Amino acid sequence: MGDERAARGSDSASGHDRDDERARPLVVTRLRRENERLRERLAERRRERERIVERYETLLDAARGDGDVRRSMVARLIDKLRRT
Repeated sequence: MGDERAARGSDSASGHDRDDERARPLVVTRLRRENERLRERLAERRRERERIVERYETLLDAARGDGDVRRSMVARLIDKLRRT
């Protein structure tokens, strides 16, 4: 009787291995999709950051070109923000 249990245990273990073999490609596919989704999200954040920096640089250039004291103060603040 112990031999039968051992035999059944090894059968169920090999059955489990077969299930793992079938599930592995699904897991790999899911991980690849998640990786691609995260890469796209990161790229979008980089593009957004570049747009923000470009906008501030445009504002900074405009503020530097203006002789107005208040705009000069804004230009210094934006310079300080860019350095941080």
